[in-house]
Amino acid sequence: MSSVVIILSVTIIILYMLRVYYKRKYNIYELFENKTLNFLNPYHLGDNIFFSLYVQKLEDHFRNENIHINYYIDPKNIEHIREFMPSDIVTLHPLDTAPSDTYNEWIGPTFSSHFHLVNSDFIGFLNYHFNQISEKLHLPKFDSLVTTNPSLLSLYETLDPACKVIDVLIINAIPNSGQYHYNKEEWDEFCKYIASKYNTITTERVDGLKCTRDYNLTLKGIGALSTHVNYIIAVNSGPIVPCLNTHTFTHMRHMYVFDNNTKYNHPKITNVTRLDEVKKLL
Repeated sequence: MSSVVIILSVTIIILYMLRVYYKRKYNIYELFENKTLNFLNPYHLGDNIFFSLYVQKLEDHFRNENIHINYYIDPKNIEHIREFMPSDIVTLHPLDTAPSDTYNEWIGPTFSSHFHLVNSDFIGFLNYHFNQISEKLHLPKFDSLVTTNPSLLSLYETLDPACKVIDVLIINAIPNSGQYHYNKEEWDEFCKYIASKYNTITTERVDGLKCTRDYNLTLKGIGALSTHVNYIIAVNSGPIVPCLNTHTFTHMRHMYVFDNNTKYNHPKITNVTRLDEVKKLL
């Protein structure tokens, strides 16, 4: 009888230790008991949108399992990211209110340890990163983070008619992570050159050119516009993320992405670092 008691006692201790371990390391104790997950990301808007793609991929699972997510981010990004998140699943909070054991979903540590993927297949890297999160939190995995988002097509129909005759979308956003050396004067001249050949719209203002800001397009609106353009020329920055959807990849002829380190591995994407490279190709 005493041996049974000992075995039961040891089992209880082990279960308790596992409970504490997983709560601290993976923050899934709340998931099991309250069906709530806490995530944070202290960095840029583009990183937040990557996470929104992950949520969209698992949206049906979260809804079917009645799982709610608290997402803690830079307060200035909250309104920008709200349109990407299903409000019945995700509640957005200021970063400084995050509980101490909140799971940090930022790609940074994975970026450093898997730079070979970043340097050859960035979408594959994102798939790996977020599937690692799924594995740790016992959530479903997926084949590709690239989404099929019908709401982008619905949003496209509401755009100003001037946004529906665009040949080239230029994402000339200033990079915030040191991924590319950006010279605004050179980029402005480049945008004007492209606009002399194609009906062009930019995401940052250039004198004399159409800009998404003129039509009050949000980041999701830029994603919607991208579903019907022929070419995308982009600094690898936040506004490119909503363009990573199946509708855009199906319709566009090609995308040119500027980044000194990150590389996309897709038949419709060419990785470039110099403006004259694109001039020769268009």
